Amino acid sequence: MDNITKYLNKIAYKFPKGYPDMNDSKDKTMLFELIEQQLGLFSDEEIDDITVTIKDKVGVDLDKVSSDVRNDILDIVGDDTKLSNDDLDNVKNYISGIKYKKGIIDYISSKGAGEKQVSTKIFNKMLETGEAETYFNYIKNPYKYSFLGDGGNFFSKFKVLSNELVKFIIDLTPSVRRTGTGKGEVLLSIMLDDVKDASTGGDINVGGKPVEVKNRGAIPMGQKAEFGENTIVTVYDEVEEEMNKILNNDISLRIKGTRPFNRFGVVFNQIKDEQPQALKNYIDIIEKSIKRNYIGLNYEDFNVASYVNGGEFNWAGLEQDLSKKIIQLYTELEEFEEILFLNDATGEYAIVPTNELNNQVGDKIIIKFADGMPRWTYKF
Repeated sequence: MDNITKYLNKIAYKFPKGYPDMNDSKDKTMLFELIEQQLGLFSDEEIDDITVTIKDKVGVDLDKVSSDVRNDILDIVGDDTKLSNDDLDNVKNYISGIKYKKGIIDYISSKGAGEKQVSTKIFNKMLETGEAETYFNYIKNPYKYSFLGDGGNFFSKFKVLSNELVKFIIDLTPSVRRTGTGKGEVLLSIMLDDVKDASTGGDINVGGKPVEVKNRGAIPMGQKAEFGENTIVTVYDEVEEEMNKILNNDISLRIKGTRPFNRFGVVFNQIKDEQPQALKNYIDIIEKSIKRNYIGLNYEDFNVASYVNGGEFNWAGLEQDLSKKIIQLYTELEEFEEILFLNDATGEYAIVPTNELNNQVGDKIIIKFADGMPRWTYKF
């Protein structure tokens, strides 16, 4: 924390509301008396600069404020220390932004419990970047969710704010009652008029419509699933146990350096070379174990034997089709209407309706099993 911010935090207790309210003439006078006390730190040119800033931004002419004191900031930075240009900018940003504090924090807090938790942090960042007034004016007539279209880039869409501030807000992930907020959700809530933190269904609520927000490598499933990352281990255990009753040699699916479903393909080739008569048993056992452990999926058209052709096992096709079934269950359990895919590093995003998700798997949506659950990433 820079020295100026420390100082301003230090004097906050002196004000009845815990901060200087620029709509209160007494608070305004007190703040500028305290600031004027410290003007001995500045050159005449810097004093003129601060005076103009205060007059322009707050509407008070510093020359007309009483002048009895000059010591608090000196106690912090030292009598012989001159404030740097950055420190001077911090003073000006704080002075020009402080009168917007209540309006900004109240607005951000109204968007949800997670947003309320980080409202002061966001406001302080706005003071640092000098954008409190800009945001305060923006929220008088903010964009709506429809402004996003079906894709784009948050940095260019929200260019009313600096890239530094947008990135800072994208990365905020407050946690409330053990429920984590994903990257980008806070930004959407506080920048779009009809968006709030979701209380039921989806990550955000858009005028009553539940929407999920998914970053790179996210799992397409929520907490309602009856299976998870370790489910594949149970499948391995069952397949190994049943096949080792049939084969002369033990098999193991614990193969390092390969994807979970690729391991089924590796062992398929081993059995084909050594005891091909057991291949049908192997395929049947895999199917039964998947159905037993991946609970709730629609297996009406699911047949693992259909992925065997010409003596080759198309494990990648099995992986992709099982992923699609998980996505389908996900949309049914969580009851959202669309997903906003996000690349938090670049700010790129794409919005896909739920009924289009499976059509885009393998094309725009890349999906792979990392363990017992698939991960998906949008191909921007």
